[in-house]
Amino acid sequence: MTAPSIPRAKTDCRKLWVDVALLALAVAFMLFCYRIDLSAGRADWFHRSGGVAVLLSGVLAYRSLVRHYKKFFNAEVRGHVLRTSRGQWWVDVLTLVLSVLGTAVWAYGDKLFGALAPALSNQAVQPTAGWRESFQDFMRELSMLISLALASGG
Repeated sequence: MTAPSIPRAKTDCRKLWVDVALLALAVAFMLFCYRIDLSAGRADWFHRSGGVAVLLSGVLAYRSLVRHYKKFFNAEVRGHVLRTSRGQWWVDVLTLVLSVLGTAVWAYGDKLFGALAPALSNQAVQPTAGWRESFQDFMRELSMLISLALASGG
């Protein structure tokens, strides 16, 4: 005997744009920090970006939990339970992947950078400089990217 089909909730994609933007921001920040470390030849920012990714995945998980609670509490009014919408399901899965990836980068980002950077840039990774030099490099790269974005009209 088969179980009756449980209807799926319908979540408009416009309601998920903030979640998708936060996912993209977390991944872009990790790639940006990796690029900064690659150009500097040392691992200073990449592993820290994992902490930002974990923080953003926590925000995303909280936002998802609020939606699930609303769906659960409205089930009594509706008279039946709804399964998670496809869009929300994908956001939940990607949030889980982001939290695991962010944790791995946060914990082992310097080791990952040390293993990947020489293969990608054909140069040896130099020892970590002081935080001031690293922060100055970071700000220099950031200002260059902002000026390029403004010059291109975006």
